[in-house]
Amino acid sequence: MAKLGVVNLTLLTAALGQAATVGGLIFEDGDVTIGDVRHLRGVLVALKKLKAVSYLELLPESKDLDDAEREELSALFAQVFVLPSSLKTHEEIVEAGIGYLLLAIQAIGIFLPGGTAVPFRRTVAA
Repeated sequence: MAKLGVVNLTLLTAALGQAATVGGLIFEDGDVTIGDVRHLRGVLVALKKLKAVSYLELLPESKDLDDAEREELSALFAQVFVLPSSLKTHEEIVEAGIGYLLLAIQAIGIFLPGGTAVPFRRTVAA
């Protein structure tokens, strides 16, 4: 069976990273003000990416997810999701959470009917 790729998962991951970045920028000072309108462009970019997602393809792509694709999606999220320096510890926590979420998606894909995802290998630092 041919690999499906992760086009739609990539678009969704990039959109979520962009949206999370905008959220971090808006709430950096702990308040939402009229000045936060400047972040509207980031919201529009995320919405454009979400519009391009073929949502019916997300489940098949998830079923077919392998380690390399999972790592690629994790790296993409880390690249797109950037918080101000005052929130860097939160950024690391969210990025780790996305990594675990992708592991869960891959694990679930193994057990879904028609799932061809390669069983993930958890790497442990020496």
